[in-house]
Amino acid sequence: MKELKADLKTGDFKPVYLLHGEEAYLVRHYEAQFAEKLLAGADPMMNQDIFEGKECDVEAVITAANTLPFFSDWRLVCVRDAQLLTTGRKDATEAMAAYLPQLPPSTLLLFVETAVDKRNRLYKKIAAQGRAVDCVLPGEAELLRWVANIFKKKGKQIAPPTARLLLATVPRSMDAIYAEADKLGDYVGEAPHITDEDIHAVCTPSLEARIFDLVAALCSRQTERALVQYHTMLAAKEQPLMVLAMMARQFRMILQCKACAQQRISPRDTAAKLGLRDFMVQECLRQAQHFSQQRLLSALCDCQDTDTRIKTGLLEGEVGVELLIVQYSQGDGA
Repeated sequence: MKELKADLKTGDFKPVYLLHGEEAYLVRHYEAQFAEKLLAGADPMMNQDIFEGKECDVEAVITAANTLPFFSDWRLVCVRDAQLLTTGRKDATEAMAAYLPQLPPSTLLLFVETAVDKRNRLYKKIAAQGRAVDCVLPGEAELLRWVANIFKKKGKQIAPPTARLLLATVPRSMDAIYAEADKLGDYVGEAPHITDEDIHAVCTPSLEARIFDLVAALCSRQTERALVQYHTMLAAKEQPLMVLAMMARQFRMILQCKACAQQRISPRDTAAKLGLRDFMVQECLRQAQHFSQQRLLSALCDCQDTDTRIKTGLLEGEVGVELLIVQYSQGDGA
């Protein structure tokens, strides 16, 4: 990702790029950046070709790539979701891979794919001759800067703790974060600052955020609050087995964070080690204070046992998870 940003900044481009990955917002952002940088001052209709879908003709892509730009330094050829980097289009993939070394210096070939196979010959060629960029969710520090910039463009400010609350509340995707930030901007109107209260009033919590709240209620022995959170999730059409799986994941994260703390591993290093966001580690460490290691292991075993009993028909799903919530919100956490 750093190399891609440097290329866009300096204008020193590779002949071919691949954008792929789970973060659709970033894929769209960088695709737009290529068009903005390469076609500035030129006629996009004359200097950009877009091919889309698995039926796209590789020979037509090659013909477009071999065409000289019209009153421009660059021709941009985009190939979207052609499925050339997975299995199923072997001949087309081979033809494209064989062509890459012949790309004219005035053409930049950009592949945009949802899924890729890194063993694919075309993928290896792109990685060797250009850049294959996996667009994943940025780290917390970068997301906080991005969120602050979204509100700055709206003429508003958001303090870092409030921005962290936003990240902890909404689903883990930049599209979701941007949509919720847009809602917040409309909600506060002329107010210059975004507050925690605004987030609680407007933002739709993700399932992950609701699970954090549910387990926090277990920690504080608030049975009613935990059950309200559970029934809120059921009302939102979440399945009991999904809630149970997320509860087990939360107990597992708490156990892992607790183990790292016992080994004197810093929260930041714990986040890197476990692949979690910083705020998630901080919350897990807070919740870990209410559970012994044995209690967490027991919780994981009970989650597994409840899952088995539900799937084998020995226990009704909604009731089974509710019994587990009651057990761990009223039991001894020591």
